[in-house]
Amino acid sequence: MDIPAITAILDAAERDGRDVLLDTEGLALLAALGLPAPTYLFVCRGANVDAGALERLPGAKAVVKVVSPQILHKSDVGGVAIVDKSAGAVTDAIARMDATLGAKGVVGYTVSEFVPYSPALGRELLVGLRWTDDVGPVVTVGAGGIYTEHLAKAFRPGRDVALFSPATTAPGDLAPALEPVAVVQLATRPLRGQPPLLPLGRVEALAAAFLELGRALGPRIAEF
Repeated sequence: MDIPAITAILDAAERDGRDVLLDTEGLALLAALGLPAPTYLFVCRGANVDAGALERLPGAKAVVKVVSPQILHKSDVGGVAIVDKSAGAVTDAIARMDATLGAKGVVGYTVSEFVPYSPALGRELLVGLRWTDDVGPVVTVGAGGIYTEHLAKAFRPGRDVALFSPATTAPGDLAPALEPVAVVQLATRPLRGQPPLLPLGRVEALAAAFLELGRALGPRIAEF
């Protein structure tokens, strides 16, 4: 984990008068944590789309997302589009978003590789770090995607999310706490003859990175 790089990201946002990171800064934070993310390029508002740069993205499709400190839930406002990976298709998607969202502090757009996935339960996990005034930093692991809030209410306690405190969690505590969570089981156990989607150790390593971030920076990060 590159703490100086993470601190520099936060310092730059504060100098800019923001208490919210831009998508590009969030992706840089992931890189500083040693976590992988899709390949992407950034297009400033009003700039042309570079066809040559697009060709460096893997696959035949691309994901266009609006970048604005005022727009946190992009899909709710039409700020996400999956299009063919061509300069024309990406330009059209940006133009449509700019026409409706341009007044909301838009600074540009990310154009990312499209990672094929299934929206089925267990295919998306939400891993979060939040500062709380009563107990300090808390890391959660649970169901991700657009159904996050509904599933958190629907699952019975003990199967919905795993909760960790950097102050009290030892490395050996992670796997036993993650295993009972329903979506973690769906992702890491074989189902009806199908192999697991990923090993439990991958989820464990992800939670460990967030715990280390909470230990290192404490209240500087309200929510990640």
